[in-house]
Amino acid sequence: MAKHKVGVLEAAVSPDSSAPQHYCGRAIAALLIEKQVARKLGKRLIQVLRGTAEAAIEWAKAEREAAIKRWERLQLRLGVGNLVPFSRPTDPGQHFHYEIPHAGDAGPWRRHFRKKIRVSARPRQSTFMPATAAPMFAPRLADAFSR
Repeated sequence: MAKHKVGVLEAAVSPDSSAPQHYCGRAIAALLIEKQVARKLGKRLIQVLRGTAEAAIEWAKAEREAAIKRWERLQLRLGVGNLVPFSRPTDPGQHFHYEIPHAGDAGPWRRHFRKKIRVSARPRQSTFMPATAAPMFAPRLADAFSR
């Protein structure tokens, strides 16, 4: 049996002689006991007092769904708390407490105080070398064997 399931015995079945054929959740079992449709026999076992276990479970599920819908309807009522924030007419000249930036705006810090990259020198490899100086620096094959 699962950890959060409660076994439901039929009304005509003796609690000592057989294992339950139907199971339900703990909330459904608590509702059945509260409405006096079933009685509690143990921590995870209840017995239906009248009717069948399957019908009692279906009734309890429908009752629970109806209670949830009633609760949602109560929460969605329009009252002072949920109507007042939207009751003020919108004014196009009304200013917000912060300025809404334009699309793609980088802001004043990035627009005016950008970090400037200062190039101090160019790397030696990228400098232009005159053609007359090229033979002086080019390695020769004879220099490799001169040692």
